[in-house]
Amino acid sequence: MRAIGGMGKSTLAAKLIQRPGVDRDGKDLDGVLVIRCHEVDPLDIPAKLASFLAGQGKGGHAEAAALLLDSARPPAERARLAAAQVAGRRYLVVFDNFESVQAESGEVQDETLRGLLAGLLAAQWRSLCLFTGRRRWPALDPWLGRGTALELHLTELSAPQAIMLMENLPRLRKQPREAKVAMWSKVGGHPHSIELLEGWLASGQVTSLLDDPSLDGLLREQWEGYFLRALLARLAPAQREALARLSIFRTSLDAEVFDYAGVDEATVRTWLDLSLAQREQGGAAVDLSPEMQAPLGLPPARERRRFEAQAAVTIHPVVREYLLAERSDA
Repeated sequence: MRAIGGMGKSTLAAKLIQRPGVDRDGKDLDGVLVIRCHEVDPLDIPAKLASFLAGQGKGGHAEAAALLLDSARPPAERARLAAAQVAGRRYLVVFDNFESVQAESGEVQDETLRGLLAGLLAAQWRSLCLFTGRRRWPALDPWLGRGTALELHLTELSAPQAIMLMENLPRLRKQPREAKVAMWSKVGGHPHSIELLEGWLASGQVTSLLDDPSLDGLLREQWEGYFLRALLARLAPAQREALARLSIFRTSLDAEVFDYAGVDEATVRTWLDLSLAQREQGGAAVDLSPEMQAPLGLPPARERRRFEAQAAVTIHPVVREYLLAERSDA
């Protein structure tokens, strides 16, 4: 999935993870691993995948994990053999912000990771890999023509894609399909606009939005400003000030940061409810026994947690830039 920054690639990936659908046999996913490439060293990515597989506790998975970390074998061979060990299972592995491991040419910079991913692409298994980033990945080209890979270039969401996103947002999900299509036609298909529309519906009405001719033909930035002004007006002064302060940080915010900033849980819930902030779900470290850690060459779980993405909250990027611009103009 490729798009410029701010198109909502990570958000769409998160929604797909929440509602992945079923395969032709009616079986749901056996597990999901999210690797945020901008938060880990490329050399740690094989270990994260190995830890995930070993933690499943299924036959062949410990062997697959060991193969992924077997430096005596070429990386592509490791990945193919590991995939064969777990071929009967259906996992989703998300490589988010994939541009963090790519060179300007689009190729993966690290040789080991490049070989490992090539092996996963060539593997015969039922699992899926989802890559989200800003650049094309030329290594996908040979597989696109074979029907084993698909490249999505997001500019704006089509009506079916927008409706899929709306179906994963609590207020928009309640609207009939005709209303969803009408809102897409009026507001447009940018994920950020749709997310802010979801928050706006906490107090706004679909009919007032659709029936107001003064809102016809607004550009994306105008829609974002329209929703933002209404959403920010719903905050208490202290809540808005705290949101503006935290917007300075462009990273994820966890409970420790909120405690330090003096932001209570009720305020965070309000931001989330109004779509001013978004909750992320990171992968949790798998607790392995010492007997399993030793052959896999993995550090203790308490050490591995330092490299795992924890559940956190991020300020909506449109909200962040809007509030930062206000402060710079002040």
